[in-house]
Amino acid sequence: MQADLTALVTSRISHDLFNPLGAISNGVELLGLVAPSPELELIGDSVKSATARLQMLRLAFGAAGSGAVTARDWAATLAGVSAGGRGKYKHNSPTPVPRNEAKVLALLGLCCDASLPYGGEIVFSPHGNGGWSVQASGREVRFNAHLWGCVTGLAPREPVEPSHVQFLLVAAAVADLGRQINLVHTATTIDIVF
Repeated sequence: MQADLTALVTSRISHDLFNPLGAISNGVELLGLVAPSPELELIGDSVKSATARLQMLRLAFGAAGSGAVTARDWAATLAGVSAGGRGKYKHNSPTPVPRNEAKVLALLGLCCDASLPYGGEIVFSPHGNGGWSVQASGREVRFNAHLWGCVTGLAPREPVEPSHVQFLLVAAAVADLGRQINLVHTATTIDIVF
């Protein structure tokens, strides 16, 4: 019940923040029509990045619900997060992503991003029998065995920082799908299948 309540609160907060971000975006766009400037362009880019990041967080931490995220919306979210962050996200599927699967993908994307200190690429691809593959690569992977152990279902052995809460949520979200997670890593890659 607590996890469901937390997800609902996250969804509510996200929903309430989308409205003012949308208003700011519209205002910047209108000002840009009247008097375009590099400053307005910078503000507009920041608002787009914040909106995409909020959408990613809403997918990861909010209530999954039913239905699907269209391939276009998922790709737009990933493009927006990529534009404003160090990780470059790619999605290799033209089909909609069920919301409960998008939740897992978003959580794993955030986990991978946290493990790529110098940035890198995170690719989501369909993987046999309705599963997914997440491949992360970069100049360096900082693989924290304690955190990634939580992803595979181990109980945390030490306190987890708020910036790493996504690692605690993956195992339950994957279990809700009736699947298991397999994980392999090297000094420069993380390969996940679920």
